[in-house]
Amino acid sequence: STRPRKAREPRPVGDKLYVKQSVERLAEFLREEGFAGACTTQALARPTGRDFEDAATFLLRLLDDSWRRDSQKKFDDEFVDVFKKLRYPFPISRTALAAVGTAHTWPPLLAALLWLVDLIEHDRRHRHFAPLPRLGGQPQQAIHPPLIEGFHQQ
Repeated sequence: STRPRKAREPRPVGDKLYVKQSVERLAEFLREEGFAGACTTQALARPTGRDFEDAATFLLRLLDDSWRRDSQKKFDDEFVDVFKKLRYPFPISRTALAAVGTAHTWPPLLAALLWLVDLIEHDRRHRHFAPLPRLGGQPQQAIHPPLIEGFHQQ
């Protein structure tokens, strides 16, 4: 097959300390950005599917304020599709999205949300160079390669 292989996850997503620090960082970012949903460290330690969906939607809207949920798609499918458009280098399991807050499924999804936070912060720092595309754009044309390559190298 000529499909590109996903990169191996370098972050210690299964490490309890890493997960704890990641939850704290995500909670702080969401609070600072004015997220009205569940953003305490307790809520984000084991989020419900709805809490995850609300937080992910909020982050995607920070990245692209014109982005709206597609009412014709399940959130799980839309989440995976958006991360593919953004060229997230690691696999996202649709099965994990069906049971977000478990000890096995939450750490990689949390890592994906933190990657999105990093992308938002990177975009804000470099916006005057090349803004990120609208999430509705075509995947091949959607991302400005130098911006994303610079992001992935950080």
